[in-house]
Amino acid sequence: MIYSLQNLSCYKYSFSEKVQTDSASRDSYPVTTQTTTRDEIGLIDLEGRNAKQSIRSMKLDHDGNALHEQEIETYLVDDKLYTKTNGKWTRSMVSGPIRPLKFDERNKLNYLVDLINGSNIEVIGTETVDGQKCHKLKVVPGLDTASNILAAQAFAVQSSVPESLPVATLRNLLESDPLLYDSDISYTVWLTEEEYTPKKMSGEIYFTLTPASMNAGSKGVSNFRIDAAVEDTLVLSDFNAIDNIEVPDEAIAVTDER
Repeated sequence: MIYSLQNLSCYKYSFSEKVQTDSASRDSYPVTTQTTTRDEIGLIDLEGRNAKQSIRSMKLDHDGNALHEQEIETYLVDDKLYTKTNGKWTRSMVSGPIRPLKFDERNKLNYLVDLINGSNIEVIGTETVDGQKCHKLKVVPGLDTASNILAAQAFAVQSSVPESLPVATLRNLLESDPLLYDSDISYTVWLTEEEYTPKKMSGEIYFTLTPASMNAGSKGVSNFRIDAAVEDTLVLSDFNAIDNIEVPDEAIAVTDER
């Protein structure tokens, strides 16, 4: 159903994510609630495979107080990655096989196309998004796609909760039947009416982490349960709009001094 994207040269995007975890163990009650938010905007140049991206993330306690806050700005241009973290610029070389990996990390369109192609699709109507009339789709990921999504989310959550958890590898999480079957994943995707280009995605993911779902076994592992809820929204805009990616002077000045 996806229209060929070969004629798409660039796009802008905005992405927001909210992850709430409710965790408890046999020795720690009441339940500990923690929320992490991530807001991201970016410009992707598909022809030159360059990108710019700004991210603001926050970790909040159950009262909404900020436990941690971080701002990151990156520019991937040619064979260099410029990164500004909390006001400080650094530069790294990303030539060779690393270059496409760094680009793909920022290319939200690939993720959205893979999600649609790996899911069961139902057209449920039409809606206008940012002035564009779109087909509205109900998207239910197939087993392989759902496993990949859950493993990635669980891998991120295991290091973010207050309690120390047994470390599970991505492979362990991918092969976890309890993680897959104690979960619920649903997405809505909007495609532009004429070209079937992905325009917007909204997703909700719920899953539970336990010793069994993390393949941790029971020996030497305390009983715990973490209920996680993830809300994602992605909007793509300005398809093929000309907007050159220029590295800020202060980034070039700092790195030239090295």
